[in-house]
Amino acid sequence: MQNIKFSSMTQLAIHFFSVLLISLVLALIRYPFLLNSDYFFTSDEGMLASTIVNMLNGGPIHFYYDFGRTFGLTFGLVSVPFIWILGPTSLAFNFPAVLHYALYIWTTYLIAKMLIPRTAYLILILMLFTPVFITAMTVHNWPHTQAAFLGNLIFLLFIKIKLSKKNSGLTIFALFFVMGLAIYTYTYSLIYILTIIILYTLTHPHWNQIRKKISFATLVLFFKNKKTKIEIFCLVLDVLIIVFFIAVVFSYIFGGFGLDFAGQSILQINKFHKAAMQLLAIIFLRILIAPNKAISFLRNAKSYCVASIQSNKKNMIASGVMGFLIGLSPRIASILTGETSRGGQGHDVDFSPTKLLVHLEDLLTENGPELLGYDEHFQVLISNSNGIGLIILGAVFILLITIFFSSVFFFISENRAPLKNIMALSAIPFKAVHVILLVPILVCVANIIVQHGPETRYLFPLFGIITLWVGIYVDKIKEKFKWFPIAVLTIWICFYSFTNYQAFQNRGLIEGNKVVKLNKHFIHDLIDFLETEKITVAYSAYAIAGMGSYFSGGRINISEYSSNPTYKTRQRERSMTSPSFAIIAKDNHATVYQNYLQEKRIEFKTMIISGYETFWDFSGDNADINRLRSLIHTD
Repeated sequence: MQNIKFSSMTQLAIHFFSVLLISLVLALIRYPFLLNSDYFFTSDEGMLASTIVNMLNGGPIHFYYDFGRTFGLTFGLVSVPFIWILGPTSLAFNFPAVLHYALYIWTTYLIAKMLIPRTAYLILILMLFTPVFITAMTVHNWPHTQAAFLGNLIFLLFIKIKLSKKNSGLTIFALFFVMGLAIYTYTYSLIYILTIIILYTLTHPHWNQIRKKISFATLVLFFKNKKTKIEIFCLVLDVLIIVFFIAVVFSYIFGGFGLDFAGQSILQINKFHKAAMQLLAIIFLRILIAPNKAISFLRNAKSYCVASIQSNKKNMIASGVMGFLIGLSPRIASILTGETSRGGQGHDVDFSPTKLLVHLEDLLTENGPELLGYDEHFQVLISNSNGIGLIILGAVFILLITIFFSSVFFFISENRAPLKNIMALSAIPFKAVHVILLVPILVCVANIIVQHGPETRYLFPLFGIITLWVGIYVDKIKEKFKWFPIAVLTIWICFYSFTNYQAFQNRGLIEGNKVVKLNKHFIHDLIDFLETEKITVAYSAYAIAGMGSYFSGGRINISEYSSNPTYKTRQRERSMTSPSFAIIAKDNHATVYQNYLQEKRIEFKTMIISGYETFWDFSGDNADINRLRSLIHTD
């Protein structure tokens, strides 16, 4: 027993220090970004970070950010230790992004060890050197990277369960716990969960028999076998209940669902409770029409659960359900407390043929190349190169493109049979490689059918998958050419090092061989002024609101002065209770405020700070002064 414990502690230490070392290497590569993190701290991140700071300052506990329900607080809460140590800084909030990517690299490496143990080290090294987009993305504390890490954990646990002859309840508990947590972290994790659901189904020993029974012809036969109109109507209700039940459960778990065609809404479930009540009404109608059959159905279901399901399977089911509920508990709590009662866009899909073609074109010509670093950053690098440098860079680019296409062609050709069976929903024997065969299909399909079209950040999981494909290709080729891994590594590192260096130069973060420390960000001058004047409530544009509130440590509450704010936050509601406040405006917005103050004959003080005109200490009609809080009209 002591040896087992010692082994577990050793493995845990290896994982910990490996992730720590990877994080340090990633931080070093991203040092120009991290040193000037204030300049890359977005307005959205300001809103996210201020939510975390408000909770740390003793504010009410929430389970989601004010302006969305597609991602929870998980990635923001990881920044808490850094905020305690570094204070409310941009680096404190965003540095966890580096940690999340390090975890993603390490778990991808663990998957590689299952697939290609001889070449797994290559995967780890390749993922340290990223395209420009991913380098920039992984210094922003967004949910995509953390969700990708949780997705890898799901795959590792699923593979372990499928390849083990005897599964423990603890492993199943862990799998479903991570699934629940991944959904709460970011509902985009649906792709990872759908992957293992499909693979579990297709690799089930009885799938072929089950598949034969699932068809439109079988449903028609059910209807033909019904003798009376009441029986037919009951069957229609049964089908409706099943479809509605799936849609309602999906909405509660993942946050709403929408199905459109050519811009016309076919099915929308955003208000969870309304849809649930409609489902209950249909069930009540079904029971009312044929109560005896409903009671018989419940008895049969109970007897099946008692007699047909073995005790060990019951324990596994209980472990899975318990793990899933605990992992999803923050979302469940938000629904029970009333914080979450409706979903939003994110799972809205549109099957209009023209939209699908446009999205496919964007995926292939814009988002895909940007993900892999073949976008405008590379074009700028080419335009700034000349002579021998241009020749070398062009050669490296051609070689890297060749490696990518060869890897894709090799992987697909090696997995033609399972790919064909997956597309046909036919039974397949399970292999771990099927995970990285199915995930890219689902990622691409999701980006094509989603209503708003593909986004490069949604393609992030493809980078790890493509790197694994390259590793599998290299593992095969090196049987004949031992030098091939070194060649691939050299080409990869050279290309992405050059493109990242050029990107840093274009942003003014590097001059020659030296990293540049940019001047103090103007937001700090605004905060210093407000603190000097003891102003605790202010209104400004969206770009200032979240950032200013966070950088002040929550001491100053800055909200949007728009009549239609980007995000209708709790912070804005709290600001309304303060009788004194300041306005921070610039350019046309400052002119609007000046004209209004003169028109209403409101006395005030004003000062220009870093190009922003600050108005405060208002004196005049209270109603006119209160209108200053939302004077700017936006669509």
